[in-house]
Formats: sequence, structure tokens, C-alpha cells
Amino acid sequence: MRRAVGVAVNPSSVVDTLTVSRFSSRLFHFGVASLPVFAYLGGMQVHFSPDVETRLQQVASANGKDPEQLVKDTVARMLENQSRFIDGVQKGIAQAERGEFVEHQDVLNRIDRLFQL
Repeated sequence: MRRAVGVAVNPSSVVDTLTVSRFSSRLFHFGVASLPVFAYLGGMQVHFSPDVETRLQQVASANGKDPEQLVKDTVARMLENQSRFIDGVQKGIAQAERGEFVEHQDVLNRIDRLFQL
């Protein structure tokens, strides 16, 4: 039997790009990346295979959480990590465009010096 974990999403929160063919949504464009961001007015269901559900229940139990809260926390953390990664990549691209980068051989030399200590 497959069960669903309900995840309520705050409409004012920023949610990463998702395929939402089955969900009603409004499309917004935010920030520098101008990625499509969807605000959901309702809840969401995620279906897991029995194996994944069992593993999820085990991890949740080991961490003193219910599976729904574990999923919410994990997804929130993943979205924050992805946002930081995208910000870092954009910062790196901007630095490279300004000529603020280190040549490959200089990087290798720095690494060699680190291991000589």
C-alpha cells in the first residue's frame, strides 16, 4: 500500500521551480536568476514506494520526528542549500566576468603549498 505525506506550503514562501501540471499555481519571477517560482494555495501530496516509506519512517523515528516533519525539514534544507549554491555560482560568474579569478597553475601551486606544511 502506498501512502502520501501531506506537505502544506505557505503561499508567501519562496518555492523552487517545480513541475506543477497537476497543481493550481500562479507564476512569479523573482530576483537576478529570474527563475519561475510557484506559490501554492493548497497542500501537496508526495507518494513514496513502500521501501522509501519504510526507510523514511526509520530515519524519522531515529531522529524523534514524525515522517511528515522529517520530509518538511529535509525539503526546506535542500531548497536553502540549492539557493546558496545558485547564489555562489552567480557570484563566481560575476567575479570571472570582472577578471577576478586565479589561473589554473596558480591554484595547483597553492594546493601543493598546503600539502607541504
